[in-house]
Amino acid sequence: MQKRETGSLQILTILVAVLGTMVWFPLGAFGVSVDPMDDIFALEGSPITFSGSVTGDPPPPLYYSWDYDDGNTSAGINLWDPVHAYGTDGEYRFMLTVQENYPDGGTDDETAIATIANANPTVDAGTNRTVGVGQPVVYSGSFTDPGYLDDHYAQWIWDDGGVTGGSVSEVSGSGTVTDPHTYALEGVYNITLTVWDYDGGVDVDEMTVTVVPEPASMLILGALGAGMVAARKVRRKK
Repeated sequence: MQKRETGSLQILTILVAVLGTMVWFPLGAFGVSVDPMDDIFALEGSPITFSGSVTGDPPPPLYYSWDYDDGNTSAGINLWDPVHAYGTDGEYRFMLTVQENYPDGGTDDETAIATIANANPTVDAGTNRTVGVGQPVVYSGSFTDPGYLDDHYAQWIWDDGGVTGGSVSEVSGSGTVTDPHTYALEGVYNITLTVWDYDGGVDVDEMTVTVVPEPASMLILGALGAGMVAARKVRRKK
């Protein structure tokens, strides 16, 4: 008898002479065999449950090693259904390798394709506010993106003719856009904040700024002062 290896399968064969011709007859497979896997279609940042299986009844324990083709891996005994999320869009060839009789047995592997689509960010321009004419104010919006590896850029439209690029600070799919602006005239302005990722995703949000003749802080102090004076007058009349 002789043992011949084909890929990761060990096939036991017996050499038989038939009419003077040497013929190989396979008697059975004794190695682990990973089943073909389905391709995957999903959005970036979405948790994906992978699924792997093997044919036959290979000797345990079975050690499953997953390579997601994005720099991340996972492995473990009987880890046939791990969960993973891709941080940005693209096409990834993921691989499952299974070893029987871990850690000394044979291995087999299969690959499939994960096609990951881009997701739009979600933007919050901030809360409505009241400011004074000529009062320098720092405005801060925020955003989140399921694509936690995406980079972003932003723009403010101030509704007074001014348009500026936003100053973005971000980490792992969450960020802020913080910039100053000063209104020269009183009125009601609808500020627009737009955030893009570099893969074409975009979202827009608005907030309202009411600009009054005096700085809002002075109006509040003035109102408080007027209230105190009125209270004193009432007391004196009594």
